[in-house]
Order: sequence, then C-alpha cells, then structure tokens
Amino acid sequence: MRVPGCGKRNAEIFFCGEFPGVQESREGEPFVGRTSRDFNKHLLPLLGLRRGDVWLTNLYREFVPDGQTYDKEQKARDIEELREELAAVNPRLIVPIGAAATRFFLGDDADLDEVHGILWRDPNHETRLIFPPAHIAAYTPE
Repeated sequence: MRVPGCGKRNAEIFFCGEFPGVQESREGEPFVGRTSRDFNKHLLPLLGLRRGDVWLTNLYREFVPDGQTYDKEQKARDIEELREELAAVNPRLIVPIGAAATRFFLGDDADLDEVHGILWRDPNHETRLIFPPAHIAAYTPE
C-alpha cells in the first residue's frame, strides 16, 4: 500500500524518513511502526509537539520487502510527490530521519555520522533549516 505523508498542512517541522515499514504499509500512515513508537511517545512530547503539529512523510511511499528494490520510475514518482508535499507544507525546519533522507536533503556526500546533530541551511531554500538527528532506530530499545 502507498503511504502518503500526513499531518499539519502548514507545519513548521517536516519529518522525513526513507520508506514505510510493514506497520505503516498496513495502516497507510507514516511513523506508526515499532521504530516510531518512541518517536511518538517520547520524542514529540519532549519537544512539546504532537503528531498533529508536524508533517510526517517518507522519501519513498511503499514498503519494500527484503531483497526487493524500487525501480527508477517508482523513485522518480515518489520523489516528485515528496517535492510537492514540501512545497505545500513549506516548513521552516526539515528533520531527515536516516542516512538516505539526510543525503536527499543535504546532498549525496552527506555522511550521517558527520552531519547529525548540526543545524544546516537548506541548500535549496534560503530560509529553511535542516537538522539531521542520529537515526531514531539508534535510540529504540529492542
């Protein structure tokens, strides 16, 4: 199932992961799976936020089982949809979750180990900022 972004249409904060997991695919909503439990239960409240205050999305819109990959047409379609979401929401801050999302927003050379925890200016938007944290899975207990 395709999983579109969701949240507040004019949210100031735009969270973007790489792709939906199994649970997200079942429910049709991003950031609802096992890895996202702590995000929803602890991180957002710690920041004084609720799911309805932010925009939640992914680079790619469909769960891909192990061993399978997206083809070029799927990637292009999903990235175009992401760009449309970004234009519609027009956030002040993008929080890319994971290495793929970080590279998408900061460039192919961005190494998450080197750029996480630093506030960056969006190279494609003069007033927007990007803050890549260490991947949320790193904080999620098994």
